[in-house]
Amino acid sequence: MENKETIEEYWRAKASSLGETISDKSIAQMYRGDEPERLGIVFLTDKHLCFEYNLNPRRGILDSILRRDLGQVKEQTLMIPLSTLKTVGMVTPAVAKRWARRAAAPAELSALIPARAPSLLTALLLGTCLAVCTEDSYLALNTPRNGEWLKKLTGR
Repeated sequence: MENKETIEEYWRAKASSLGETISDKSIAQMYRGDEPERLGIVFLTDKHLCFEYNLNPRRGILDSILRRDLGQVKEQTLMIPLSTLKTVGMVTPAVAKRWARRAAAPAELSALIPARAPSLLTALLLGTCLAVCTEDSYLALNTPRNGEWLKKLTGR
């Protein structure tokens, strides 16, 4: 019970500090440019798509969850205004990682995202990532609920 209350307090404080309502949240793995893959929390507010992650290197998801040393937490929050989203779609994790490593221009990737949407069979076999482009950045998020996030961000 105590953990649930602590988590609820955290999200109330986060919403208060942002001055926006948080409508959804999920754990996610981020692929972005030449940065290392990051594990964190993606959340949606009235005006922003946000990804909060820890800058400390981790060995894996269990290490991130079980060995959180609050004295050494160095968190960063990436906030993307929803009004700047140019393209949102699904790609396979392999495509998302390749595009991130290549650091291709967001305009180029924005045009490729709809064409690279995996078929149902490919999505079942290889999985999916949520690919997001603005005018100046590309971000891929791998969540347990990629389809739901796509619907929320595209209004479908």
